[in-house]
Amino acid sequence: MNDITRLAGLLHAGDRLSELNVSESLKNDMKHFIELLSLDVLSIPQNDDIFLSREEVFEILKQFLIT
Repeated sequence: MNDITRLAGLLHAGDRLSELNVSESLKNDMKHFIELLSLDVLSIPQNDDIFLSREEVFEILKQFLIT
């Protein structure tokens, strides 16, 4: 989860999962992960090296799913 949280900060506003050249199963796994994460946003880590709030990380990931 720490790695995903850190990587979320590297996504740009226009980045979308639908535009990536990856398998559909990977895209589905990512969608499922974010759906589950929506049930427990508090599980997103808040370490000293992560400068985004839990809510910001979740919003970035959620926006990444928009097609």
